[in-house]
Amino acid sequence: MKNKKKNKRLSLKYKLILFLTIIMFLGQIKETIAEEIVDICIIKSLNIRPYNDALKGFLEALEKEGYKEGENLVLNYYLLDKRIDGTIEKIREEKTDLILTIGTRSTQKVWDAEIKNIPVVFSMVLDPVGKGFVQNIKNPGSNFTGSAMDIIPDVQLSLMKSIVTDVKEVGVVYNPFNTEKIIKKAVLFAKENEIELKKVTVIYPKQVPDAINGLINDIDILWMVLDTKLINKQSLLYILSFTLRNRIPVMGYARHLVKNGALFALDCDYEDIGRQSGELSCEILKGKNASSLPVTFPRKTLLSINIRVSELLGINISDKILKKAHTVFN
Repeated sequence: MKNKKKNKRLSLKYKLILFLTIIMFLGQIKETIAEEIVDICIIKSLNIRPYNDALKGFLEALEKEGYKEGENLVLNYYLLDKRIDGTIEKIREEKTDLILTIGTRSTQKVWDAEIKNIPVVFSMVLDPVGKGFVQNIKNPGSNFTGSAMDIIPDVQLSLMKSIVTDVKEVGVVYNPFNTEKIIKKAVLFAKENEIELKKVTVIYPKQVPDAINGLINDIDILWMVLDTKLINKQSLLYILSFTLRNRIPVMGYARHLVKNGALFALDCDYEDIGRQSGELSCEILKGKNASSLPVTFPRKTLLSINIRVSELLGINISDKILKKAHTVFN
């Protein structure tokens, strides 16, 4: 009888221990799940298609690594406007896990806010070193890293030679404060490939027409370098209409320029740039420091060609090049 009572007490004791163990285990599971929920703030410069495409790619990269909104991922969306300053302060205080900036302006805004305690991944940014967001490409040196949208001059000028095969003199109008590094790299490539790069520096968009007029009789093609501060609607309209009238081909930097009169352009795959930003973000969420992750450049480019313009200029585009084109305007 005594043994039965003793065994019963032991059984109750073990049940109690088991019950407490289960409670503790469930608590640990709950805590682990809570820890695995990732909070990301997304700040876009503008609500435009290229930025939305980049965002789509970003979310695809996160989902591929198991981060799904509504399950273990919380996304807070913001559009850059006058009210963003207070929002950035709120983000700083709440210590979100990561900030994604899409576009140069939103990246600049977060950089100016001097947020040091949260990793920042940028996307769709031109010349992040020149703008001071990172110290250099391989070692960003801060809590900022991301995916730039610069297509290196070597790639652009190589394509130019393959399309306009007899090109010898290339004209370019640029602002030295914004794109000097790009032009310096282009000069080196041009010398190695028997191309003369004829450069004209301008500061303001209103100076572009005179610069183009001065170049038009001495060049085989005009190369447009992406510079949002230099190229506005008026200067762009002038470049495309004036070069067409004077039968000078233009290499643009985006598909919409080709649609409106440029001969061809090499553009970024915006969605893949966002995907690259997402891949960097996943590395950070897994424990890596942003400062140790090199800035990425476009690994996919999209060629656009305007056949009607090529016929007008008397330039034959080979079938080999046309097969490579992502978009052909007839």
